[in-house]
Amino acid sequence: LDSPGGLIARNPPSLERRPYRMDVKADGSGIESTGWYRASDGVEERDNALILSRLCALQWVVVLYEHVVPNSLKERYASEFIDCIIYQLVDQPPGIIIVKSFEVLAKISNPAE
Repeated sequence: LDSPGGLIARNPPSLERRPYRMDVKADGSGIESTGWYRASDGVEERDNALILSRLCALQWVVVLYEHVVPNSLKERYASEFIDCIIYQLVDQPPGIIIVKSFEVLAKISNPAE
């Protein structure tokens, strides 16, 4: 689409078009660079999204264990997740994931509750 002339040469190339946002700088350091929505590659955002996704999944394990799973099935439910949670620690996740994993393991492997 950003080839010279655009699609079927109807539009000027992206470098010649006026950017959508006025806060774009020619060196690409603005909020949006010409022809693209963002100048960053989004790696940090993707990593943060993965961390948040794991934290959310771990919290759901606890919420379901404490509020949804009947007492008669809690042991079976816990056994389904304990190995999975321990196995994901092998990949050396960020510290916050490790802490949350241990919290979840403590809650779902405690038979007194």
